[in-house]
Amino acid sequence: MTDGPSVQEDLSEYYESVAPGLVHVIGVDLWNGSPQQVAGFRAQTGVEFPLLLDGSAATGGNMSALYGPYDNYVVVGPDGRVHYRASDCWASLGDRYQLEEIRATVDALLSTPVRERSWGELKGAFAAE
Repeated sequence: MTDGPSVQEDLSEYYESVAPGLVHVIGVDLWNGSPQQVAGFRAQTGVEFPLLLDGSAATGGNMSALYGPYDNYVVVGPDGRVHYRASDCWASLGDRYQLEEIRATVDALLSTPVRERSWGELKGAFAAE
């Protein structure tokens, strides 16, 4: 991810300042590098967000197979669903790192209110199962 420093500033630091604790940026190693190589990437780019190993080797579907071989940007909402994937639009835009689109997706998720449910509603939902 040659965009590591941009992602650090434009997404990780930005959302930590405007929505502390609500947005988590995670990097995924798609080259199946060693822990030392990933640590070298961190040192070279200065990123502080978590970096996961073996993103192309994960059993049951991997980042490369699902979203393309490199520089993947995916927004997963609190519901666990993918709400944005750069691989859907990067060919027409010429670049996978579309900051405005990524931020618009995250901002929309942040502005979606989480409705509080009463105990009666929750109890009724479980009783129906």
